[in-house]
Amino acid sequence: MSYAAFFKTHKWDDIIERQYNRVRENVSFGDVYILFDTTHSCADNIPEKYRERVVSINTKDIFFLGLPELGSFWFNGDYSSIIAFTKKPEYEYYCFIEYDVFTNKNIDEIFVKMQEDKIDIIGEDIETPNYNWPHISSCCEYYDDLGKVKKSLFCVGFFSRRALVAFYARRLEQKEICDRLNLDYVPIGEAVMTTEAELSGLTYENLHNFCDNLEYYDWNNGCTEEMISNIGIGETFIHPVYDYEKFVKSNFFMGQTKVSHNIIKKLKHVKDANVFSIAYYMRDNTDEDRENIFNIFKENMSGDYAYLNDEIVSYEKKATQSSFSDYSVSSEEAARALNLIPRNTYSFHTDQEQNPWWLLDLEDEILVKDIYLFDRPDVGGFRSQNLQVLIGEDLENMKVIFENPGQDVLSNVKIPVNAVIRYVKCMVNSYSILHLDTVIVTS
Repeated sequence: MSYAAFFKTHKWDDIIERQYNRVRENVSFGDVYILFDTTHSCADNIPEKYRERVVSINTKDIFFLGLPELGSFWFNGDYSSIIAFTKKPEYEYYCFIEYDVFTNKNIDEIFVKMQEDKIDIIGEDIETPNYNWPHISSCCEYYDDLGKVKKSLFCVGFFSRRALVAFYARRLEQKEICDRLNLDYVPIGEAVMTTEAELSGLTYENLHNFCDNLEYYDWNNGCTEEMISNIGIGETFIHPVYDYEKFVKSNFFMGQTKVSHNIIKKLKHVKDANVFSIAYYMRDNTDEDRENIFNIFKENMSGDYAYLNDEIVSYEKKATQSSFSDYSVSSEEAARALNLIPRNTYSFHTDQEQNPWWLLDLEDEILVKDIYLFDRPDVGGFRSQNLQVLIGEDLENMKVIFENPGQDVLSNVKIPVNAVIRYVKCMVNSYSILHLDTVIVTS
């Protein structure tokens, strides 16, 4: 049996090079190529030692092969596979692995099983119902019953030669339909490859049947390499694998309003308070979600945030403030500063006035150990230059225990108390604005 493994990419950096080498490490008797899309970039920065393994493709190849010239290689994932097949047609089997896949599975074993069981296609079913799938409209006019359209993820895809021939033939038929009906779209590759498996009498299997698990295999919401090193992953593929900045963006800045089970699992390998803040304060989180996130935060971050090692006595107590401003979020916002995890923004916002203040009432006299201050980190830290913290058993006898030594932003500032008190007051001793992130009192 002969097979080729194509590592698909359009760029090159250190992370991508490591992913490529992981593919090579999991191939013994197949040939490994770098399938490089030169449409908008070139392969010049690929190290010389890999150059002989590069197979270049370009959107011009779409025209030369007579394929419908609509959509990109991303939208039509089968196009790059078809083009690679026409450039290297001598193999019985082919696999295609995207540049952001972490490979931890022996690829030879999968192809041996494909040959033994006469399997033509391996992908992973997309479980979203067709009526909710955003790409189902691309199948109109091409398939009679949209309810029977099947779709799969092919971030990692395995194919027999006859499967790729069938895809190519079907795409040529779709070009005729497209031209005849004057359509400006074609079906997305995720649908074509899986639906055609059934229509062409090809044998399809799910990728998870060849792995220990596919817990971290999705179209988005990726992991970092550092996280993977802390996960007992077994023999599997992980997708996508990002640098840290893209990991945060994909998991927490893509419109999510509630943490998923997978995000909570990933948090176990995170040591960044900002990421925990984003996850904790998602709008639709349940109390159970927040409890789970806080427990992970406490386990991961107690070395950096000493308050996590003591009893927090300020949470869900009463707080008031001297005034409100156009930036206030509610009439009850003073209590928003009584957090377990800093918000990474302001929780309350007074108006500009003489000696603006915020007051915490612990509702009873308590032996307090420490107070922790978190100023808003994003802007306006200079307004806390004259910040004072006062404590007392009653409001008539408050004493100053802290004065800002001149820091622009007070972050995770520990103020020893070791006294029985009921009230904590934060006040700017000047004409200013007060807008803190979080105040935590421990016992």
